[in-house]
Amino acid sequence: MGKKKNKNKVSGAVKTAAKTEKKLANKLKKELADLGEEDIAKVIAEIEREEAKRSAATEKILAGPPSTRAYASLTPHPINNELIMFGGEYHNGQTTEVYNELLFYNPEKNLWRQVKAPGAPPPRSAHQAVATPANKYDQLIRISELFQYA
Repeated sequence: MGKKKNKNKVSGAVKTAAKTEKKLANKLKKELADLGEEDIAKVIAEIEREEAKRSAATEKILAGPPSTRAYASLTPHPINNELIMFGGEYHNGQTTEVYNELLFYNPEKNLWRQVKAPGAPPPRSAHQAVATPANKYDQLIRISELFQYA
């Protein structure tokens, strides 16, 4: 039988260049560590973890009903037996507080949940909203602001 040829064989010059590049990268890492500088890959990974935390939606179960408010939108959930409340305002006679809370109420369990999502709209009052199932996702809610009054 004949000798098998290695198709993945790399020339000596390519191997030497790869080794040299690896040595230089390790030397640079060591120099940065000696200077107190962090490895760029670690910094990028940390930034990505923080961004993932910021962009994740959070859900909190409330101990009771939300604060008193007027001019909020209250919309039935298109799939679940829930109501969706968004925004509203409260005026105590001197100051007005406007909300951008997204709340879900389950009447069977008498339970309020607050959902905070990244990129939520600013506080709203005296607006309209509609909830629709979209793209076959059971929990996807679209809140369409039709009117906004100053």
